[in-house]
Amino acid sequence: VVCEGGDTITSSAIIVATGASAKWLGVKGEAELLSNGVHTCATCDGFFYRERHAAVIGGGDTAMEQALFLARFCSKVT
Repeated sequence: VVCEGGDTITSSAIIVATGASAKWLGVKGEAELLSNGVHTCATCDGFFYRERHAAVIGGGDTAMEQALFLARFCSKVT
């Protein structure tokens, strides 16, 4: 993931936590990687990333809840 400020984050998985229904980021490869590194539900798919680094993209309560859930399984959550 390349952030607006130019920072790059590398991760085994990305959880898109943008609310009750996913709001897509519109980035290249997003649709192709759905369920293969890009997920929209940490509680559904988080166990696939046990002991791996995951990045949560989103804001507000939903993103925080997803990140806290993943923290139980993942070695690192960004």
